[in-house]
Amino acid sequence: MLRTYSMVALAASMLLLSGCGASEPEQLVREERQKVISVLELNEEHQQTTLSVAGFVEGRNESALSFGTSGTITRVNVEKGTRVSEGQLLAEVESVDLYARAEQAASAMVDLAQDNKVQRATGESVENIERQRIRVAEAERDLELAAADLERFEVLFESGALSKKDFEDQQSRYVRAESALERERITLDGMLKGDPQLLASVESSVLSSYNTLAQAQRNVNAAQIRAPFSGVVAEVSKKVGEQASPGTAIIHLVDLAEVKVVLQVDRDRIDYFRKGQQVEVQGERGAVSKGTIAFVSPTLDTRSGKYTVEVRVSNQDGQWRSGMVARVSLPHRSSGYWLPLSAVGLGSEGRYVMAVEEGKTVRRSVTVGLLIDDRIEVLSGVDKDDWIITAGIAFLTEGEEVEPRFVD
Repeated sequence: MLRTYSMVALAASMLLLSGCGASEPEQLVREERQKVISVLELNEEHQQTTLSVAGFVEGRNESALSFGTSGTITRVNVEKGTRVSEGQLLAEVESVDLYARAEQAASAMVDLAQDNKVQRATGESVENIERQRIRVAEAERDLELAAADLERFEVLFESGALSKKDFEDQQSRYVRAESALERERITLDGMLKGDPQLLASVESSVLSSYNTLAQAQRNVNAAQIRAPFSGVVAEVSKKVGEQASPGTAIIHLVDLAEVKVVLQVDRDRIDYFRKGQQVEVQGERGAVSKGTIAFVSPTLDTRSGKYTVEVRVSNQDGQWRSGMVARVSLPHRSSGYWLPLSAVGLGSEGRYVMAVEEGKTVRRSVTVGLLIDDRIEVLSGVDKDDWIITAGIAFLTEGEEVEPRFVD
């Protein structure tokens, strides 16, 4: 140690004698006292980041289809992998034929009740009423022709090309056509009007027939399974000859032409997800697609403490399957800056960073926002072009001389 100090003293004396500045050994000693630290120079790039949330892929439409009645399955028209169209018949139970005959009978009852409604309430058959409607239509055409002729005759009469008698004859034909139309309309009205009490009774009969038809149609629908949308059959759990009961799933149908990724988003991030926003969707095995946010729940799921978000993704190439895990990413620009988590400390007065100004450390209080992976959003306390120390700030004190080493 004595030797080191002697050498430094000797070097210093020589430097003074020669009239030079600080000696090289003194510079070495000063440099040994300086700490080499990693520094980040803030710019606009540090205001950009990507929010990323993982979720599960589901078919746009998925449905477990079942019968609405019990019975023995008599027909199953599909198997796993079958592509079906909306409305296509997939399966039936034995009672469907009986229900179909009941539907036909109920439909005939409705037609008969409608005819009876007209005939019993007015005393006229449907055929007579239809013939009278034709007469009214013919009378309307006759009146239109008479009106057109009268207008033409009036022009000729005023120009002297037509006698007064001929003009008056045409006026008479117009009046007769007008009267004929009125008579035909009165006749039709009389045929359509009937006894109010009798009409009410017939109306009740018609309504009852319609109700019977509606019930027959419901019975037929309950005994059949039809595709509610176009898609692919993912599962068939029953076969012909087995018993079916109401509500028991028989066929699992999915539509994967378009899928949705269902996310559960934390409260502090939900404001960054907006309906209609374009996002990137990445799969576990490298699949990448563009997606659109289709739904952002307005209410919190009390069970998970998060908000549900659905992202719609086209799947024409079939690379997405129901049940896959996908990560949805969307760009986010902060009003502040994104720093490494190691660049922000926590002291007795709150969060802080250490900056470098004129070669010395400066402590700055900051406010923070989101925490994403290993980066934290600093909303205030730093600015563009600041030199921010990125690591080891717990071992630094304000005012220390440091040597910065810039990092990306």
